[in-house]
Amino acid sequence: MEKLVNRGNCSGDIVEIPRHIIDNLHYSRYHTVTDQVIRDSAEKALGFLGPSAQKVLISRMYQTLQMPVSDFMSSYSSLRIALHRILGQGARVILRDIDGRIIQALGLERLLVKTSLEVYLEDVQKHELLDRIGDLGNRHIVHFSTCGKSKDEVLSAFFTDGSLPVQMLQFRPLGSDIESYVNAISEGRPERALGDATAFEERIPETLLQVEEGLGKFHVRYPTICIYSSSVCDTSAVGSIISSHSEVIFDNPYALYCSMT
Repeated sequence: MEKLVNRGNCSGDIVEIPRHIIDNLHYSRYHTVTDQVIRDSAEKALGFLGPSAQKVLISRMYQTLQMPVSDFMSSYSSLRIALHRILGQGARVILRDIDGRIIQALGLERLLVKTSLEVYLEDVQKHELLDRIGDLGNRHIVHFSTCGKSKDEVLSAFFTDGSLPVQMLQFRPLGSDIESYVNAISEGRPERALGDATAFEERIPETLLQVEEGLGKFHVRYPTICIYSSSVCDTSAVGSIISSHSEVIFDNPYALYCSMT
């Protein structure tokens, strides 16, 4: 059984997002304002190489990272990784130019005394994405969680109105008994708007997948978020889970994908 891979915990290691599954199901990545600043800065810095050299370098970066150009050009860490792998020490000049453009665009001259630019940008991008999650409204959302910290951050963003404590919403079915979970999300009770499927350690029950599909992606009775642990979800079920939701959230690093259908 192939599972989603988490290289480490929530300390900044990269999770292997099932890229082919996301693409085949027609979900697009949500880009934050900071994503656009990074992309604009990178494009201007690489532009000094000339059109031909820029095109070749971006193509090499794509081959190195195996992710869409719009994604790695909006990710500071991905840019650094790709440029260092391709250019070695020669990447420093381009990265210095990118850094200067980002710092100027965001007005960060006095904010980076104790914090690296990479750490700062990751934190800003995460909070921009969490703000977006809080504005999603009556949607059927799924979060593939790698640790308790990210789960709590996403839940806190999702339930921004404070009408219900997050603690009340975190219930876990025991073993294969999913009656309470199924009843809660199918009836749409506001005090049970959250489903935490972490306890299903070996497989995702077919009954649960049917309920998820029946809820639909948009305009559910109550805003609903479903939690699945990345460490226990085999990829055979991931496609069914994702296709039943309007938005898909990954963490470590954070990424939000929105259904285009």
